[in-house]
Amino acid sequence: MPWEGWSELRLDSEGRSVVLSRGRAQALAVLVNQLARSATGNEPLYGAPVARIELSRRGTLLGVLELGGEQVRWQAVGEPAGHRTARPDAATMKAVREEIGRLLAQ
Repeated sequence: MPWEGWSELRLDSEGRSVVLSRGRAQALAVLVNQLARSATGNEPLYGAPVARIELSRRGTLLGVLELGGEQVRWQAVGEPAGHRTARPDAATMKAVREEIGRLLAQ
């Protein structure tokens, strides 16, 4: 999938933002890839997103992952399917939230 070649991410949550290379966000990279692959549903994201992760390569946006409540919404740029959603298990959602908090606190 073309989005897997991303080299940097922009993370926005709770009014804070950070741009990181893939190498500096390795733990989050694993989680983002897992969540993007699990997003196969088409239900709406309930509530406003609490975090947004934009994946890009050399300034070109490749995909966006949003977290909202117990759900994630994924959109790969150029995919005809539009947004896809998932309800990951609680442990995965906790891990991604913790990693987002850690990265934003740096």
